[in-house]
Amino acid sequence: MKNHEQSKLAVCVRQLKMTDQKELLKLLQTSPAAQEAGLRLMADESTQQWAVQNWLQQDDFYGIWVRSKLIGVIACFPYLDGSELGYFLHKNFQGQHIMTTALKQFLSMTSYCCLYAEVAVTNLPSQHVLLNNNFKLISHNQEQLTYRWLR
Repeated sequence: MKNHEQSKLAVCVRQLKMTDQKELLKLLQTSPAAQEAGLRLMADESTQQWAVQNWLQQDDFYGIWVRSKLIGVIACFPYLDGSELGYFLHKNFQGQHIMTTALKQFLSMTSYCCLYAEVAVTNLPSQHVLLNNNFKLISHNQEQLTYRWLR
């Protein structure tokens, strides 16, 4: 395992605040995983700040922290009879079970009773994160899988 030391790092999940804006912007700008998750920022700096401020006003926007550094995000959005879960982790921290641990923490804090997650058929690591946190596969097509978690 690359960076074996990092796999033993303490993971902390907490709701993001306005004071986290600078770190969140930096993460969104430097993480290819953020762009792959659909969190692309416009080139204009004031538009970036506006978008991040709007996200930070949401109650369902959490940061994943290791050693006081923001390395990923977990967020929920309205979806069907529950909410859709979205998440990403900076590539330097992937493959170390950090997202599995972070999602477990998030699920223990959330008041949601039903969460959905859609992942690409080819995204095996994300599928494992969901399965390791008791999400059940409920539908699929050639491109994506839909999982559901119930409290």
